[in-house]
This record gives sequence, structure tokens and C-alpha cells, in this order.
Amino acid sequence: MRWDKLDKSYEVIEYFLRNLSSADKFQLILFNDEINSLPILPATSQNVEDALNFIKKSYLLSGTDIKRALTSAITLANKTNGQKAIVVITDGHPTLNEVSYKLISNHLININKEKIPLFIFGIGNDTNVSFLEELVKPNDGYFVWVNETEDIGFKLKTFLSKIGEEMIKGISFIFSSLKEIKDIYPNDSFKAFDGSYVSIVGRYSKPRETTIKIEGRYKGEKFTYKQKIVLPEKSFLYPHLKRLWAKAKVDYLLKKIRFEGERDDWIEEIIKLSKQYTFVTPYTSFLAAPRSLLRPRVIKPGDPVLRVRCDKSIVDVIAIFPFGLVKSLHYIEREDIWQTRFLAPVWMNDGVYKALLVLTDSNGNQYEEEKSFIIDSKPPSLKVQIPSFVYGSSKLNLKVYADSDTRRIQAKLYNMAPIDIKYDEKSKASLGSIIVPKDIPSGIFTLKIVAEDFAHNLSIKEVPIEIIGG
Repeated sequence: MRWDKLDKSYEVIEYFLRNLSSADKFQLILFNDEINSLPILPATSQNVEDALNFIKKSYLLSGTDIKRALTSAITLANKTNGQKAIVVITDGHPTLNEVSYKLISNHLININKEKIPLFIFGIGNDTNVSFLEELVKPNDGYFVWVNETEDIGFKLKTFLSKIGEEMIKGISFIFSSLKEIKDIYPNDSFKAFDGSYVSIVGRYSKPRETTIKIEGRYKGEKFTYKQKIVLPEKSFLYPHLKRLWAKAKVDYLLKKIRFEGERDDWIEEIIKLSKQYTFVTPYTSFLAAPRSLLRPRVIKPGDPVLRVRCDKSIVDVIAIFPFGLVKSLHYIEREDIWQTRFLAPVWMNDGVYKALLVLTDSNGNQYEEEKSFIIDSKPPSLKVQIPSFVYGSSKLNLKVYADSDTRRIQAKLYNMAPIDIKYDEKSKASLGSIIVPKDIPSGIFTLKIVAEDFAHNLSIKEVPIEIIGG
């Protein structure tokens, strides 16, 4: 994290610590690619100040190992007695070691045997909302998120008020005519705090009067609420409901894809509903082209430029790199492209990596797309074939063998202009020729071959050649 996101994270921590009561105890854990923690401390004014200074003096290292952080928190919490909760402040993007959302979520369920409540405060426009919601759901907690620039006072106060409160659990909606009511989303039971609300959307096959029963448990006691409702044949009071239902189903399918991987039938249903009810998803842009196009795909470690071409509706683009870096892209109007510079660490091994693009459209909707790119630090290898000598005013034929990712080869002799060496499919090599000047003096000259690959790595090979002048 950096800049506004980092400032907001510190603001959340400071607010939280300063609002603990004198009877509370806390333990602070900082995580990136390492875990650093303080011992359990009473929430005295001095201990709070020491904890905040501990944060200020800590190094900001790259990468986020969320699985390790959660494991450490659960392990430490299990060693304490009394009422306890785990509070996580993060943008929710695992980039180190385990990065699978499903495996991290399952791991947390397996290790949180005591069902210690988990509260997550997400920070940033790129907050990984669906993943963090999935972490909180089975762990009796609460999730909220803010962007970098909004006033977070109200959300912070609400968030803090939930910690230590009893949840209403197992909230279910049951219809007396369930066979005729289908495709209900969300399709599982709810948990909620007193004062909050839950809602569902679904479809029914024919009009009728039915009974809805709402069940749940609060403070160990079961409650039931019943009410008769009418499902009309037609109603013009709520024209938005069809689209609301379609969006809920698509969100449900997108979450399944995120945790279980893509399936053709899920993707087809997403495309069908988004076109029928006119909203955008990562699989539909109402164009034949993809929603975003990442260039270049092959990157040299160092300080490269990332360029992304997007649909016209996109007003903000954020790139999240696998080594922990988050960068906002700026729009270059004359080129109709989004661009940023970033540091690809020199310690990254050559290979294929994935970056997450977070796109925001003019209506405030956010979409996430995973794009792959290649780290390539090796310059092209070159093998040059030329004759041992050549006469002035004759043609010097060149044959150059280079790696398959070579994009350009040039040759230069004496003080002549460089020429391009072009790949020839038949000979499986790059060919070119230089007309040797008639008045060139006899002697040994250097032929310079320069090759560049798609990551802009350069190879230079100098080959001596004898020229016999006229």
C-alpha cells in the first residue's frame, strides 16, 4: 500500500485503537511477506501510542501473504481467554505463497475451530470485495470497505460498534409454495447484526397468494416470523426487479467462477442475462473485442511501461501486480490508452505472471480482469552466417539465426546506414543483404548485428569480415 490507501489504513488502525476501552486488550500484527507482532497489551493510552509508533517505524515490504497472516492471528487468538475477535485491515489481494481465494477461504474455516469472529475493513478502490465477503461469511463477522478518498468516519463507527455484538444467525426465507418459487439469490441462509437488513430476489412461475416464513436464531433462541403475501400476475410498481434479479444471479455465478474456475454453461448464462437486461460483466462489453487489452505482454525487469486499451465507458483503471505493487493508470487521450510505469523487480524469475486489472465505468460499476504477462530478462541469442570475404561493389548476403521472440534485427557495416534483416519462413532464418561500396578500401571490417526481442532486451554481435576493394 502507498499514498492515500496507506494513509487510510493507518487512520483505521488509529481510530480502532484509540476507541478501545480500558478493560480491553489488543495484539497488533503487521503482515506483508513477513509477520511482525506485538505481545498482548492492555489498551492503555501509553500502549496505544507505542503500538502506533511501532507501525510508523516498520518497513513497508512488498507482497501480501494473507493466508499466513490469518493463520498467525487464529493461532495467537487461540492462546487467549475471554471474548475475542480478529480485525483485519487489507485490500484483500493475496500475492505471496497461497493466492487461491478458495484454498485460503477453506483453510480459514478449517483452522478457526473456535469460530472466533472475523471483522474485515477493506481499503481502496481495488478492494477485493467478493473474496473478503467470502472470508467473513462462515466466521460470524462483518465486512465493510471504503475507497481512498471518502470520509470514513461513519463506516468506522459502525464497524467498531459491531465488534462484540451478538449476531442473528441462520436467517432463512421459506415459502409455502416453494416449488413454484425458484432461482432465489442469495440462495443460502444469512447472518446479520441487529439493525441491519437482508434481502433476496427470486422468480415465480404463476400468480398466487402464499405465506413467507422468516426463521433465525438470536442469542441462542429461535424465532419465527410469518406473513401472507400476494404474488401478482402483473405489476408495474417495480419495473427494476427483473434486472435486479438478473444482476443477482450473475453476481452469484461470477462468485462461483472466482472460487471454482470457469465453466461454459456459467459463462453462457452470464452473457445471456447481461445482454437481455443490458448490464456489463467481465464477459460482455457489447463489442466483439475484450473489455481491456494489456500491452506489452512481454516485459523486461526494470522500469517498463504498461499500457491498457479499454472500452469507452471505463473512467478508472488500477493494476495489481503479483509482487504486491498497486498502480493507478492515467489516460492518454490522443492515443486512447491507459498507461503507467512500474518496477518489475530484478529478482523475478523469467516466466508467465498474472496482473489483476480493476476497471471502473462511468456509472461506478467495477469489473476485474486477470491478464497474463511475461517477464523476460534474457537477450536474444544470435548465430550469424556470412562469407569469409567479399569484394567491393558486390552483394554481402547475411543469414541470422535468432530466438523465436526476436522482433527486430538490423545489420550495419562500415559507415553505411543500417539495414533490416527479415525472417524467411522457408529457410527458418532471417535474411538480408548489403551492397558493399565500390570505393571501399581493402581490409578487415566489423559487421555489427543488433537484435531486439519483445521485452526490448538487446543483443549485439560483432563479426569480422575481409573486404577486397576494387
